[in-house]
Amino acid sequence: MRCIALLTNAAVLVIFLGHLSTALGQGRGALSPEVAADGRVTFRLQAPNAKTVQVLGDFTAQTHDMTKDEQGVWSYTSVPLKPCSYQYWYILDGLTM
Repeated sequence: MRCIALLTNAAVLVIFLGHLSTALGQGRGALSPEVAADGRVTFRLQAPNAKTVQVLGDFTAQTHDMTKDEQGVWSYTSVPLKPCSYQYWYILDGLTM
């Protein structure tokens, strides 16, 4: 239950920061991570000028390519994950962040 709360709190923080950046005129932000009812997690990163973006985390042993939409938001949806706290990183044009 603690893992679900941590992931939910992180999502609430991301939503708040997205709204704050929009209010300040710094972009619309992207909701990430977003946890679906079936346990799938969608990771998003707004990076319209990026050539490639991948996500890597302790929930997987490999990097996953993300796809870019028309607004410049990259996304990847995982397989269903068991509720827990996970660390993850984005690899943006070869730079891990």
